[in-house]
Amino acid sequence: RSRRDVAVKVFDLARCPADRLAAMATLLAAASRVDHPALVLPKIQVGLSERPPFVVSELIPGEDLAALLAREKCVPWQRALALVLTCAEGLAAAAKATGRPHGALKPGNIRVTPNGEARVLDYGIGEFGTAEPPRPRSDGSFAEYRAPEQIQGAPLDARTDVFALGVLLFELLTGVHPFTGSTAHKAMWKVSMPTLSVQPSKLAPATPLPSQVEKLLVRALA
Repeated sequence: RSRRDVAVKVFDLARCPADRLAAMATLLAAASRVDHPALVLPKIQVGLSERPPFVVSELIPGEDLAALLAREKCVPWQRALALVLTCAEGLAAAAKATGRPHGALKPGNIRVTPNGEARVLDYGIGEFGTAEPPRPRSDGSFAEYRAPEQIQGAPLDARTDVFALGVLLFELLTGVHPFTGSTAHKAMWKVSMPTLSVQPSKLAPATPLPSQVEKLLVRALA
């Protein structure tokens, strides 16, 4: 209809019940009041009543964090902080408007534009829960971006996104995930531990990692 390239997300009704779709529509309507460049929200929501339901968003050029990590392995701490800070600001604006966190952050739904700016996708997808076990990576390990309260089925708030952003920052800085295991169960068990078992500064590349950044990571992942 608009005669321009857009991003379309189509939902499988077998996995996305009508009540969850309605909850997502309500959440997106509340989030539509947010005007922040880092938060990419669907511009057309009426598609949720179609069969199959869908939403349409701006098509963001660039690559997601998963592709960036696969290509660069890790990035300098200044750049990593800038990316995560932009995401945090957009998510804070959304949480203020809706009272809800993103709840489904991962490298695949944070996009980096050709100008190096971060964009958060898929806000509202957390309404469908995170019941599926994580998929193994190419090396056979499992990486989780879910906060302990998500794994335990407890209520979520903004701290849930703080944890996920901490995991992403750790991964951007070091090239490795702070919580991995040979099985999904072992990965989830590590997430539930009260303290990190590894120090980011020992895994960071040649560029020294400031102590303030390490303290920030430890706090975010606590």
